[in-house]
Amino acid sequence: MMVVVDSNISISALHFVSKQGIPTRALEKAVNEDIIATCDEIDVEGVRVLTERFRWSRQLVELTLKRMLDRSIGVTTRGTIKLSPVTKTCSSSAGTSEFGSSRPPNTWS
Repeated sequence: MMVVVDSNISISALHFVSKQGIPTRALEKAVNEDIIATCDEIDVEGVRVLTERFRWSRQLVELTLKRMLDRSIGVTTRGTIKLSPVTKTCSSSAGTSEFGSSRPPNTWS
């Protein structure tokens, strides 16, 4: 199965791995049993939060994400997503995705 792991789930799973909570178990299942579809926006958010908020070294983040995304595929998103300030709901405008056959190497810059 192909799955998208939200950055909040992956960050919680990686940073709080010792607690073996639901995010950790969900990420382990996805890594071991599924193909993770990810995009640059998700990857960049994970790197930013782990390095800035949780003070992980850049090297540790890159190594961890490389292992986590070893069997993943890259997705290129197009279109815009707008958040309604009143209802806090999302609406998509021409949002489509292109799936690659394999994940290109990341630099996470």
